[in-house]
Amino acid sequence: MLDSKSNPKHIVGNRWMIQILLAYGVTREEITKIFKTNPAQHLGLEVKTHAE
Repeated sequence: MLDSKSNPKHIVGNRWMIQILLAYGVTREEITKIFKTNPAQHLGLEVKTHAE
């Protein structure tokens, strides 16, 4: 079994990744696509935007 004590929780890891992406100039729209739109489409879920 992997030692989960040394690994961050998934939400913490995602937050770190988002901060790194923002620091490298990735836009919020691109981050939304990476973390929300693309996964939802892969699962066959409807994706709603802020305008809807």
